[in-house]
Amino acid sequence: MLLFFYGFCTSTLFAQELEASPGPAYRPPFDVARGVHSYAEILTPTLQSVVRVNVLTTASQGANSRITGAGNGSGIVLDREAGLILTNAHVVSGDRLVFIEAPDGEQVRARVLGQDETTDLALLQASLTGVSEARFADSALLEPGDIVFAIGFPAGLDKTISSGVISGVGRQGFRDAGSRRFGVDEFIQTDASINSGNSGGPLVDSAGRVVGVNTFLISRTGDSSGLNFAIPSGIALAVARQLREHGRVRRTYIGIHVEAFDERASLALAVDVDSGALVTEVQPGSPAAQAGLEVGDVITGANGERIDNDTDFVNFWLLSEPSVQYPIFVRRGGEALRVMLTPVPIEARDNPDATAVAPSATFLGAILAAPVRTLNAQTVQDGVRISSVPRGTIASERGLQAEDIIIEINRQPIRSAQELVEYADRHDGVMIIRVRRGGQSVIVLAAS
Repeated sequence: MLLFFYGFCTSTLFAQELEASPGPAYRPPFDVARGVHSYAEILTPTLQSVVRVNVLTTASQGANSRITGAGNGSGIVLDREAGLILTNAHVVSGDRLVFIEAPDGEQVRARVLGQDETTDLALLQASLTGVSEARFADSALLEPGDIVFAIGFPAGLDKTISSGVISGVGRQGFRDAGSRRFGVDEFIQTDASINSGNSGGPLVDSAGRVVGVNTFLISRTGDSSGLNFAIPSGIALAVARQLREHGRVRRTYIGIHVEAFDERASLALAVDVDSGALVTEVQPGSPAAQAGLEVGDVITGANGERIDNDTDFVNFWLLSEPSVQYPIFVRRGGEALRVMLTPVPIEARDNPDATAVAPSATFLGAILAAPVRTLNAQTVQDGVRISSVPRGTIASERGLQAEDIIIEINRQPIRSAQELVEYADRHDGVMIIRVRRGGQSVIVLAAS
């Protein structure tokens, strides 16, 4: 499976609100004057809110810089007066000069206010003329079969519209699909064509409202084959607000580890639900502990959103904000409970040994669990437990197994998942991995 992240080729913070329905102004898409069915009139205002994002890649040569490449993506105007544009982080990341091309052809230099690799979103600012602000609809209301349009600048062409339907919602499973680009693992799937240059452009419903940010496609050829994916508008606006306020997304610490919950676990725990996120660890003194969450609880909802699995809860956590109270709905045995969880900034967590990465962080494709700490024992054991090893990953090929505890890499002790991920990111070459497997110490060789 090949994933293409296209867009780069060799008061209220925003005026718009999420709309739940088109309202009385919506009309059937029939052009009486021409006698044809057409969405042109509905989409015209939306077209004015889509801009071309031109980028130049630069490289340093001593005291000078030279241009080494050029490309383009697309962007969505959020605030015309403030000049705020939303796009994909992969379009503008790295040593790149960024320019916005307005509908009248004028090009202006843009500033990157902030970007978030976890969601692949970036917020730009530029002096804008001749544009309008996009309207947004609530992506949570989408259903398969809804008509949608992808708008952008594919293959260097002028503004282009492609059409299709919503093929699926809540798509997951891309966190470990050969890229670490995504931490928040939830996407809209559509067969509306997304090609090179579409990244950062809007996925629009039949009322002309933005429901997603076009981000990547799956293809064996590099061209759209009908498997195209967009970031839901609800996630995109939440991230954009934080990027505007703070220049980054402030990640939080809650002190909990969750795993997938299924029917077999339901029978074992005597819980009358068969989906959710199973709490397998609560760190003492953490926000989760203070909220009253316990090991064995099954989380079924968070902040009004349904939680069907551990990925749903990790998505919620990665987008949660510090010092905000969130209602969490759990099943504990035969009881249905509601607790209030208040995350704290990751920098201010009480436990200095807590990991700063998601429970679903990965190493060579293996899914990592929370760090192994024996808090009440006199001897503290460090390491990172492997929760699962998907088939076809490097970890699987090199012999790593679920429940292995990684304790050393190249003779360097590993104390947390954050240390492990950071070491793998900066290391190039063979790694000698020492793991604790049952009562034995095992050596595994792998290349990063």
